[in-house]
Amino acid sequence: DWTVAGQKGGLSLVAKSAGDTSLTIILYTADGNFSAKADIDTGWTRSDIPLTEFKNKEGKKFDVNKHMLQKMEIRPARSAVSTTLFIDEIGLAQNVTGRKQDKLK
Repeated sequence: DWTVAGQKGGLSLVAKSAGDTSLTIILYTADGNFSAKADIDTGWTRSDIPLTEFKNKEGKKFDVNKHMLQKMEIRPARSAVSTTLFIDEIGLAQNVTGRKQDKLK
């Protein structure tokens, strides 16, 4: 079990795909799971997603003071068109104040 210190924790992900797609990222805790989506396109992009954007089925937000992360799962969107997904980096970050995406070269 592990958690990110502070209220401004987030998930940082660098990815690209052969065709535009999206991912669902699921955080599992002893109190249930919380999910958020990220759009992925054909260029390398760093996506920072605040942990407060991860919500459970009831719409409650992931709270770093209450929930201890046990496992993380990444699910590509189901599509009628097959595509390849590349993930270069994934990690937990501090001082993520809002969702952002930066194109990388």
